[in-house]
Amino acid sequence: MAPFKLQTPPNREFLGGDLLAQALRNLGTDVAFGLHGGHLDAFLLGAHDCGIRLIDTRHETTAVQAAEGYAKISGKVGVCFVTANSGFSNGLPGLATAFADRSPVFCITSSPPLQDAETNALQGFHDQVVVAKPITKFAHRVTNVEEIPRIVAYAFRSANTGIKGPVLIDFPIDVLFSPPQLERVAFGAVDVPPVSLPAPDPAAVDRVLSAWKTAKRPVIITGTGVRGTDNALKQLAESTNTPVFYSNKFSTPIPADHELRAGPASGLAAFAGKEHPDFVLLLAARTGFLLGGRSGAIIPNDATIAQIDLDGGEIGKSHAIDIGIVSDAGLFCEAVASKAGSAGLNRNGE
Repeated sequence: MAPFKLQTPPNREFLGGDLLAQALRNLGTDVAFGLHGGHLDAFLLGAHDCGIRLIDTRHETTAVQAAEGYAKISGKVGVCFVTANSGFSNGLPGLATAFADRSPVFCITSSPPLQDAETNALQGFHDQVVVAKPITKFAHRVTNVEEIPRIVAYAFRSANTGIKGPVLIDFPIDVLFSPPQLERVAFGAVDVPPVSLPAPDPAAVDRVLSAWKTAKRPVIITGTGVRGTDNALKQLAESTNTPVFYSNKFSTPIPADHELRAGPASGLAAFAGKEHPDFVLLLAARTGFLLGGRSGAIIPNDATIAQIDLDGGEIGKSHAIDIGIVSDAGLFCEAVASKAGSAGLNRNGE
């Protein structure tokens, strides 16, 4: 049984572009950014017919960056479309930025007909999937019109789970303009509920609490991975009475007027050599240039450091750390906040 009912467009044939648009709509897409190209017409017609708002940009890089900005603000996957070859090439800087910032972006492109592969076809001079792979979580060319919803669902989920990031799907023009055999459409996991995220190990949480309790000047530094943790992060800060600083890549969800919102982490450099933090909780914040590199100016070299990240490869990447935990940031906040009182971490008045 199909997870959603396909809608036949008025006054025209149902095409692969309609499958693409309706699969995206079913996944919650209500807006897409891009620049028109004839290869994409079947999708653009389908998007218009199923209620996806199309926002025109003046350059493909802007289209991808707009989708990334939308993703950062809304918490949803940002969808964009760029036409074949030159349009795709112009979109690459935006994909590279989204990949670096772990932003969930779904990029649609197109290419010449499959039968024209390796014939020097118009707008077909390079393999777009091969070019995109190093700067995407997933890049793929759809070769069968009935497989569109399955591939779309897989790519959409890849973009928005675990270590988030951009994906690119190449829909050749003949695939988008082909009428599918509806009884053979592969929907895959287009209606699968959100994937459960990893929670912290309870023993590791206890180690964090123990180190936190003995600290005199603890701080929390947050990064891009705290998106969507608003209440959990606020509860963590309040239950431990710890100031929250944030990387310049992403402002913390702690309200602007909250007494524990302490500003950009770069401000900690003012305390270098003085009463600098003796315990630093790096919460989904990647170390590097924006956190002082290895200078110790922002993250003191003699501080106790606990680093929490979904990506185990980021833990201890440029700093020696004392405690490392692979976990979702929100679940970590909830776990620590629930034990803070019993662990004697109510620091009010300190």
